[in-house]
Amino acid sequence: SAAAWPGDPAEFARADMDADATVSQADADILIRDVLGTEYGDFDLNRKVDFADFLLLTANFGKTNVGWSQGDANADGEVDFSDFLALAAVFGFGTGDD
Repeated sequence: SAAAWPGDPAEFARADMDADATVSQADADILIRDVLGTEYGDFDLNRKVDFADFLLLTANFGKTNVGWSQGDANADGEVDFSDFLALAAVFGFGTGDD
């Protein structure tokens, strides 16, 4: 679903990766997969979803007010089971085990 953008219109334009006038999951997919060349669950952004990412997630499991580098794959501000599922779905990406 599209989110309201509470700030600078220029920031909105940068976040709207597919130029459809909404910032949505599709924009996140483009950023993560096409721009960064990785997958959900690659919390250290090394283009691999591996044990190091799992450790980041587990170290922060149950925490709130966190971001991507702490294991928040779905950007809801908390590390929970949904983030674990995102990591598990692509575990091994970029390692030769995917």
